Amino acid sequence: MKHIYKQNTHLNKTTHGWQSVKTAIFISLYVRDPASGSFPALQFYYGEYHMFVNEYVMTRKRYDKWAAPKFWRLPIFYVYCVIFASGTFGWIYFHHVGASLRWQSVGATLSFIAIYRGVFFKWMHADKTFRVMRTQYFNDKDWTCKVMIREKDIALYINNKINNHVNWEDLTKFEEAKTYYKLTSKDQIEGVMLDKESFTKGDSESFKQWMLEQHPEIEYGPIDPAFDK
Repeated sequence: MKHIYKQNTHLNKTTHGWQSVKTAIFISLYVRDPASGSFPALQFYYGEYHMFVNEYVMTRKRYDKWAAPKFWRLPIFYVYCVIFASGTFGWIYFHHVGASLRWQSVGATLSFIAIYRGVFFKWMHADKTFRVMRTQYFNDKDWTCKVMIREKDIALYINNKINNHVNWEDLTKFEEAKTYYKLTSKDQIEGVMLDKESFTKGDSESFKQWMLEQHPEIEYGPIDPAFDK
């Protein structure tokens, strides 16, 4: 029989803040009994390692919710409103004065472009991206995302397989929406998404408090209103 004893460090919440404490990990490994040929049961005693775990299934609805903004909250939406109004006015005016069909079609085209780009484009792009990813990488099935928040970094899993690690120094923003958090990277494009209702270890409020206390160098604030869902 072989014994392995190891100490692990994790953070524990106290009345004075988050405190680093030692947690023992004890593993008993039993080998086969030569006389009976049987294996005694394995015993495992694990100490804490991940401070927070967030796990959710990436569905079409969730992806669209996070990736497609509220079109009416985007500044460029008002530009498309002006284009739509101009196109519609021109379409009606040219039809009223009996102008050629070519001029009428110019106004109609401007109106349709404004509706497509201003209202449907972002949602349709997000929806197409999800469908392509789902087909190309996940066999036309939704996939499970797991985010493990650790003291040294963030581990990202897809379908229970490690996919990436994110170092804390690579993050610049901690953004909060109504139903999720986003940890934004330096390039302002990629980010780590955490669903507030999907914490399997810890909860959303304790995670927020821990982030503010342990990583004050990461700027905290509300997410862009167009993505506040």
